[in-house]
Amino acid sequence: MPSFSARCRPALFALAALALLTGAATAQPGATKFDFDIPSQPLAHAVNHIGQITGTSVLIEGEGDGLTSPPLEGSMTIDAALQSVLRDSRGRYRFTAQGSLVVELPARTRATTPAEGATVTLDTVVVTASGYVQQLTDAPATMTVIRGEDLTARPIADALRDVPGLSVGVSGRDGGSPITLRGMGQPYVLFMVDGKPLSASEEAAYNGNGTGSKSGFLPPAAAIDRIEVIRGPMSALYGSAALGGVVNVITRPVPESWSGNADLGLSPDTGSTEARFMYGGPLIRDRLGLMLYGGRSDRQGRLPPDGSALRRGHSERVNLVGRLSWNLTRDHSLDLDLWRSRQRFEHGAGGGRIRDNGASLTHRIRWSAGAETVSFLFRETTDFDADYQSGHDALTFSTRSSLPWGPHHLTFGFEHRH
Repeated sequence: MPSFSARCRPALFALAALALLTGAATAQPGATKFDFDIPSQPLAHAVNHIGQITGTSVLIEGEGDGLTSPPLEGSMTIDAALQSVLRDSRGRYRFTAQGSLVVELPARTRATTPAEGATVTLDTVVVTASGYVQQLTDAPATMTVIRGEDLTARPIADALRDVPGLSVGVSGRDGGSPITLRGMGQPYVLFMVDGKPLSASEEAAYNGNGTGSKSGFLPPAAAIDRIEVIRGPMSALYGSAALGGVVNVITRPVPESWSGNADLGLSPDTGSTEARFMYGGPLIRDRLGLMLYGGRSDRQGRLPPDGSALRRGHSERVNLVGRLSWNLTRDHSLDLDLWRSRQRFEHGAGGGRIRDNGASLTHRIRWSAGAETVSFLFRETTDFDADYQSGHDALTFSTRSSLPWGPHHLTFGFEHRH
């Protein structure tokens, strides 16, 4: 009788061959043609625009200062488009095994300030796709990363509209904007903050009040480091709530020195206002830190045609979050987050309030050889108070460990929701 290893060897060879074929197929761009109409602009901007049109994750290495792309117009493959915009430069491009696009632009030769929004370096890392830190080009998912700097001049909803495959709907009666990913409605799009799921279930809402409320519970832009958007199912890692995709908001860490910022916006046409702030610093240097951030948005509705003083469609959102970070040792840390969010809306059919309060305790431990364990206990209470009252409580405990194993990562853990 042949041994177990002898019986398994043909199957292993077949699996290895299949993996190589699959990787080769993934690494090659498809022959699909796309319609382009891109005017002449900084070369890095043009490359990013090509990625948005084709739905490809783009990583740019180098600065490319002073380089301008020629106009790009017509129907062509992504290969033809890249060759066209890069033909007058020394830029090169390649596709990774996961289908991401890496463009190498000429390195900067003198100390200059990069053009705003022109460069994404190889230091860009993500955590949502696999549960551990990795390069964006190595992520086994179709991802888009929105940097915090891109949110200073526009709302989060506007920034999300630039993500391929993501649609931001018209504001509902409570002022919220429902989001769909690749045709999957908001109940199948998982919203997370620092890897912790927002459980503000819209199934607890009554008669449509609360549609799109999840996006209203996200942190203000002043506290956001980046937003990681996965376009496609991630149920294997995050459960059935991620059938359409994941929107993970990564907040900034507590500053090493006391600092902060504040922004105030005003729309003269409607009288709508928006304010947001972030302030934090060390209580005990290298040990204990505190950060506070929040925001308030007051959107005024349009005046009725009869000229009366009553405005219709008014909505207000207020978010306030506090974080206490404690570094027990160099490899152990605890984060305590407390938050309170409120949305109030008025419309022709009435009005109501949505309140979301919560707390989380997160523990991180870094083992040797790059291994890490992240655990958190998360409690959230959501109340919908409109014509009828409804709501729910959620308690989540999760622990997940990531262990490097040669060229691979082994991820395992446990999660319980109540």
